[in-house]
Amino acid sequence: MPRVKVGAAGSDKRQIDIEIARFRDLDLGGLRACWQTIFRRQPPTTLPRHLLLAMVTYRLQAEVLGDLDAETRGF
Repeated sequence: MPRVKVGAAGSDKRQIDIEIARFRDLDLGGLRACWQTIFRRQPPTTLPRHLLLAMVTYRLQAEVLGDLDAETRGF
């Protein structure tokens, strides 16, 4: 069954924007701590800050707005 949600409420999008802005203000250590909380494991040590930020924000958006369906992800 797809995990996609259609038409998220405006307040959800606003909250996502606020959270992403908060992530942007974090240093590398803060982003690594967020990664560990979200993915429940240590982030790769070689992953640069901009990729940590992209992956953490993607996961946040996927949880709130819905992720890609299994067919699109290739599973």
